[in-house]
Amino acid sequence: MQLDSRDLEKIKAWSEEFHAEVTLKLLITDHEKSKDFEQFCRVLSDLIPYILFATEKGDSDQVPAITLATGWRYRAIPQGSELDPFLELLAAQANRTLALPETVRGALEKVEWPANLTVYVAPTCPFCPEVVRQIQCLPMGNEKIHLDIVDATLFPEMAQHDKVRSVPTVVLDDQFRWSGSIVLQELVDALLHRDPDKLSTQELLSIIKDGNADHLARMMLQKEVIFSGFLELLRHPNWSERLGAMVVLEQIAEENPQLAQKACPHLLHYLETAEDPVKGDLIYLLGLAGCTEAVTRLEGLSMVEESAENLEVLHEAIQKLKR
Repeated sequence: MQLDSRDLEKIKAWSEEFHAEVTLKLLITDHEKSKDFEQFCRVLSDLIPYILFATEKGDSDQVPAITLATGWRYRAIPQGSELDPFLELLAAQANRTLALPETVRGALEKVEWPANLTVYVAPTCPFCPEVVRQIQCLPMGNEKIHLDIVDATLFPEMAQHDKVRSVPTVVLDDQFRWSGSIVLQELVDALLHRDPDKLSTQELLSIIKDGNADHLARMMLQKEVIFSGFLELLRHPNWSERLGAMVVLEQIAEENPQLAQKACPHLLHYLETAEDPVKGDLIYLLGLAGCTEAVTRLEGLSMVEESAENLEVLHEAIQKLKR
């Protein structure tokens, strides 16, 4: 990856006016494009002394990215027509300026649920920079909004996963999409009126990680429904993520036992293929949720279970369900 002379001159000119320190995070992985991202960041930090980079090693299945604060992630190398919006975003981030109409700003403050916006672009696309400009300030209006800018030519596998056929394309939570030009107010209305039951597992996990487990439980209690995306968290392979979901289900079971029981068929299904330590947690949850239909299954499991820890959880769950 080489920035051409026009891009270099543009960055040099811009740096003369930029005097606020901004720290960006560079995520590098085993992906073949990581080296290009590293090279771009070196050039940027050499030309703009106030730009600092913190490098982080990602997992093997991740793609490289440049992250600004918590709301922006560039899975693209800003160059050509995409360089201007990127530099404008740096300035806005440094100065905390929000170039949005007052009506839009007021609406963004009412967005209750985390939102993942992804805009797919390409270096040769003449319309992409304007779409990026329109939506890149949205995370400043509400910290629950996260924006990914993805170069569809660098990462075609991501574009294929999201069924992107042209650029620019904006995807919101797998529920909404816009291709070509966008109407900002229409996008904001979609942010406000999303169905939380259709939020993905990852989006619900973000709610828990942000310290809003109680709020998630309250919403499900209010609607008297267990969100489908939430159920998958109960068998998440990582303990900390699974624990957060367990805390939510515990709160639901305390306040509405009948609602908690709606998770029982899923918990029993997950148990069929679960391995330790997920298995032990699912057994605990079956007892917690009052899954009386699981007694026979758990009694049979107690006859063959070899883990002493799981046996203890099994006996406690069986006794609790029989009571």
